[in-house]
Amino acid sequence: MTILEIDELKAGPELDALIAEKVMGWEYLPHRLDQGWPWKVQDGVRATKCPKYSTQMTSAWEVAEKISREQFSIEFRLVSMPSPPHEQDVWRVFILTNADKTICGEGTAPLAICRAALNLVNENFYDE
Repeated sequence: MTILEIDELKAGPELDALIAEKVMGWEYLPHRLDQGWPWKVQDGVRATKCPKYSTQMTSAWEVAEKISREQFSIEFRLVSMPSPPHEQDVWRVFILTNADKTICGEGTAPLAICRAALNLVNENFYDE
C-alpha cells in the first residue's frame, strides 16, 4: 500500500483486520470461521473477533504500546484544522524510526494511530 492509500483508509473492520495482521501479528484463519475462532493471536491462542483498533481508543492504545515496545518513539498532537475538509481538530501521530524518519498518521486518535502504524509497517521499519 502507498502512503496515500493508507491515509485514505476509513475506520472500520477492514482497517482493524489490516492492523491485526500487519502490526499485531495476528493470523486470519477463514477455515475456522464456522468454529467461531477465526483469529490466531499467538502461541496457538485464538480469538473470536478482531479488536476495533480504528474506532476504540483502548484497542488503539494496544497498537501504540506494541510500537513503543519495539523501541520507536511516538508523539501525539491535537491540531486545529479550521478549513475544509476537516473543519475540526484532528489528531496526528508521529513515529520516529531508528533511521531518523518520521512516520505520520492523521484523523481521530485511534485512526491516526492505525494509519501511522500501517505506514511504519509499509516502510519496513517494523518486524512483527
